[in-house]
Amino acid sequence: MASRCNAFGIRKTEENTGGTATAMTEKINWQKELLESGKFNDKFSKNLLKHGAKNFMQGIYLGYMYSRWRKIRGLAKDDPVENKGQMQSSFKDFEEKIK
Repeated sequence: MASRCNAFGIRKTEENTGGTATAMTEKINWQKELLESGKFNDKFSKNLLKHGAKNFMQGIYLGYMYSRWRKIRGLAKDDPVENKGQMQSSFKDFEEKIK
């Protein structure tokens, strides 16, 4: 069983059952998990996780907390996805193509 989580906290689980692969999606409430874990225990962080961001800087901090949650859960290992196939040629190949 393989499991990945996308940027919006939706976990996709793929199971291979007898030749047919089925995909399940599960909504993960990362704010609730952070509140329960006690990693961000100050008043400002609790309020932000419960009520959301009201301005730009609060949104930046909320994004920081989300990235910390991904790192705590071990989901940041998939990022960034390796670039396969693009930008693999050299400058010499580029010059030959434009001639």
